[in-house]
Amino acid sequence: MADMRRLAHLFKYFKQQCEKAQKLATSSADLLVRSNFEETKEAIQMYTNSDQGVKAGLKTQLYYLIKRFAKIIKGTHLDNDRAAEIDNFVQVLELHKSLVTPLIVIKFLLPIHITTTGIASRRGSVEEMHGQSYVGNVSR
Repeated sequence: MADMRRLAHLFKYFKQQCEKAQKLATSSADLLVRSNFEETKEAIQMYTNSDQGVKAGLKTQLYYLIKRFAKIIKGTHLDNDRAAEIDNFVQVLELHKSLVTPLIVIKFLLPIHITTTGIASRRGSVEEMHGQSYVGNVSR
């Protein structure tokens, strides 16, 4: 149910982009046309941007939703050339995956204590550890 709602929202933004580009969008299957890739990409950008920033999880969900949707639509069009066009679209989508889905990089800064005997626990103070020590942040 949520997938259908997401697809409907994406199609709404896709139709807006097609109107700007003066293209005709008659069905949600038009999302999967390679010549409409830029409109699809812009629709994803519009749908996943908010005041607080980019909705990274939604972008990732849309990527996999579009791939599943393409597989279903391809199954209904196996008898004509539309299946080949859908395959071409999926190939372009996979090549541009980094543009569609965000690169989620999580960087932790953990305060640790480095002593002459190795890395000590994050708990405790410098005075509790033996040997010379350095207190700082290490990026993992």
